[in-house]
Amino acid sequence: STVELSPQPLETLTERFHLVVGNLILGTIVDLFPFFSPVTRPDGVLILSGLLREQVPKVEALLPGNGFQKVNVLCEEEWACLIAREKAEVP
Repeated sequence: STVELSPQPLETLTERFHLVVGNLILGTIVDLFPFFSPVTRPDGVLILSGLLREQVPKVEALLPGNGFQKVNVLCEEEWACLIAREKAEVP
């Protein structure tokens, strides 16, 4: 397997990936959230870090309306990492 990094803006990507990772501040996550699902494969994983613990509920609220379900939240001190899965497409 390979890891691809791209300087392209998220909203211009046309490929779909098994894993999408972002270490971003809350405002950027909220702004980019509509673009995560189109680049995440069905049943793919989205990992978002750079969040403070108290910001996690704001991001969790965005998941269902954008085709994701929460898998886990990992915390260390005041920092949090949210892991979500793209809902598989129903044939």
